[in-house]
Amino acid sequence: MNNFVLNKIEIYNYGKCIVNTNFTDGINLNINNENDDFYSLIIGENASGKSYLLFLIADIFSFLDKKINRKPRINELKYEKYNICYSIKGKYYDVAIQKNQVSVVDEQKENLQINELVLPTRIIASSYLFNDKFKFSLNENDSIYKYCGVKQTSNAMFLSHDSKKLLKNIVKLNRKEKIEVLTKTLSNVGYENKITIQGIRSNKSKMLSLHELIDQRKNRTLVNNIIEKMDMEEQHLLEDYVNENQGLKVDLELKNFDENHNKDVLLNHIRNMDILTDIGYYNRIDISFYKDDEAIDFHQLSSGEKQLLSTFLSIGSELEDNSLILI
Repeated sequence: MNNFVLNKIEIYNYGKCIVNTNFTDGINLNINNENDDFYSLIIGENASGKSYLLFLIADIFSFLDKKINRKPRINELKYEKYNICYSIKGKYYDVAIQKNQVSVVDEQKENLQINELVLPTRIIASSYLFNDKFKFSLNENDSIYKYCGVKQTSNAMFLSHDSKKLLKNIVKLNRKEKIEVLTKTLSNVGYENKITIQGIRSNKSKMLSLHELIDQRKNRTLVNNIIEKMDMEEQHLLEDYVNENQGLKVDLELKNFDENHNKDVLLNHIRNMDILTDIGYYNRIDISFYKDDEAIDFHQLSSGEKQLLSTFLSIGSELEDNSLILI
C-alpha cells in the first residue's frame, strides 16, 4: 500500500499550543488498494488558521527533506516543538522535532535513524491568492517542495509591496481625517485600535546616506516626482529627520486619536516613512496589529484578515461622497 495519510500534527512554543489537529481521529481508514486516495477538508471561520496550517505542514516536510539529504542553508523552524504522524507505503512514522533536532519512532515505538524516514514524493503547494502563505520556490529539481501558486516572485518581495501599499493607505486616511475608517476596520476584523509601524533598511542601502541614495535614483520617475515637489529646505528637513530617527518605531494608539497631544508628531512620522519608502531609503515596512495585547505582524495575519484589511483600507482611502464602489 503506497498511500500517504497525514494523521496528526501538534506544535507547541514554550508551553503555548500553536496547532493540535488530528486528521484521522474517529475515522475508519479503509484504503483497500494503492490507487485509493485520502482527503482532508479543512473548514473554519475567518482567521482560524486554515492557510497557516497548510503552510506549517509544507514547512515541516521541506525541513525534513533538507535534514535527511543534508542540504546547505536549512531554514530553521519557527517554533520550539513539533510532532507530526503519518503513514506512507504501509509504514507509520511518528516524528518529533524539538529546537530543530529530529527524532523518529515507528508504529512499535522503535527508534529510527532520520535517513530511514520515508517522506512524500512531492509536497505541492497551490493557491490562487497572491498573498498566500506558502513559501515561494524556484522549483529546484532536488527538492520535494513545489510551489504551484500564482506568485511569480518571492514572498519577501511581494509582501514588502503589500505593506508599503498598506502604509500609503493609512497615510491617505489620516490626510483626509478618516481615521475612523481604520478603527472600524480593525474592530470588525477583531483587532485592537493600535498599530505599530517601522521602516527597515537592507544592509546594502545602509551603506548610502539619504543624499547619496537620492542622487543614485534621480533617474527613476517616482523618485524624480517626489524630489521635484520638494524644495531644498524640505530636502534638508527630511535629511535631519532621518538622522534624528534611526530605527524609529511609531506606535499609533487610535482610540481617541484626535485628542492625542502627539497626534501631529505621529502623523509626521508616518508621512515621512511613506516618502522615504518611495525614495527607496526603506526597503521594507513592518506593520503590526494587536490582539489580546499581543503584536501580530501583518504578514502573519490570516489570508482572510489581510484581504479584508487591504480591501477596506484601500476603498476607504479613496472614498468620497456619492461614490460607486465595485467589488
